[in-house]
Amino acid sequence: MSALLQQIAKNQAQLENHKFCQHLVHGKDTSVNAYSFVPHMTFFILGFRDILEEVRIENPKTEIELSLNAHVDEDADHWLLFIEDLKSLNMDVNHWGGDMSSILKMLWSKDNYPVRELVYRIINHIRAAKTAEEKMIIIDCMESTFSVFINSLNFVTHRSGRYDTLKFFGREHFEAEANHTSGNWLEGEKDKEQAHYFNIQRFRVRHVSMMIDDIFQGFDQVFSCWYDSMKMVGTARMDVAV
Repeated sequence: MSALLQQIAKNQAQLENHKFCQHLVHGKDTSVNAYSFVPHMTFFILGFRDILEEVRIENPKTEIELSLNAHVDEDADHWLLFIEDLKSLNMDVNHWGGDMSSILKMLWSKDNYPVRELVYRIINHIRAAKTAEEKMIIIDCMESTFSVFINSLNFVTHRSGRYDTLKFFGREHFEAEANHTSGNWLEGEKDKEQAHYFNIQRFRVRHVSMMIDDIFQGFDQVFSCWYDSMKMVGTARMDVAV
């Protein structure tokens, strides 16, 4: 197995043990408060749409370039499912304060900076990529992370009975990914095509290795941000009870 692929698998395993994922897996709350972190995902989910466009290859010629564009095309509209889930969870404009000012203050707050910064960080890595193979590895990092996230969240959606009603976080997104022609985050690492790892030029391996760790470090910080947003809701509920 490629050392770079092993590196991704190691980082993925570490994220599985993150306190955010463990809270999703072992939490007991079945109310809408179990999803209190969801609004804080908004900047990243919408930013992911732009990340995909940065990945796109103009005038693709090789198999891997065609595969990259297939990833972009197949995931391009998933942010719309996220917006529908905000409505289903009653986390639309009224939940955020009822006006545009409140929404913008939340999205661009200091607490949510790690979420915004990760979007910028990933786009920077994409622009610095020298080949389609390097871009594909960035996609692999994001898919591996989303696999960790959604597998943890499944415990919440099943506990709360929302697996079949939520779209981005539920069955519809899963089935869309399962039907992808370009691979998906439901596959295990051992099943992924590994050719792009072995085609990295030797003098670029160190750079790509640092890039992988940097992306996963960003996701670790974002997971902490989302965990803290849940704990703030829990504290507020305790204050009200008192």
